[in-house]
Amino acid sequence: MNERATLVLYQGDGRLKTHPFVIMFMLLLVASGVGSLIGEAEPGSIDALLPSWAAYVWGGFLLTGSVLALAGVLGFRLQHVRFLVVEQIGMAISGAAIIFYALCVVLYVGMAGFMTIAMGLAFTVCCGWRYWQIQSLIDDAESTVESAAVREVIE
Repeated sequence: MNERATLVLYQGDGRLKTHPFVIMFMLLLVASGVGSLIGEAEPGSIDALLPSWAAYVWGGFLLTGSVLALAGVLGFRLQHVRFLVVEQIGMAISGAAIIFYALCVVLYVGMAGFMTIAMGLAFTVCCGWRYWQIQSLIDDAESTVESAAVREVIE
């Protein structure tokens, strides 16, 4: 077996594809992360009610997670599984950033920020869903490689 062979992952009857909404949302998260790190919150917004340290932590995690997820999505076009893992890590960090933000909203704003909290938690569920999709693909690929290695040893 050629150890340098590139593993191409398939999902269903075609190549693995990333939904365009994933790319759009990650680009929006990049913009939000940058804005949180370098800009000032609009007076009257939920962000203006949060302490500045929370905005910096949130912005940093949001920017890091979304950039990693985008790098993974765009890099996977090169057919390297490691980019899929990078996307998975980016999704985990992005989801954690949104949970952090929702917790800050609960603590500093209360239930007046209910819609923000609900949307944040829904987005976190989507990040988790994508994380587990990727993990399932990786697990399937590992079992395929193990099966091929066993067959090669037997033959």
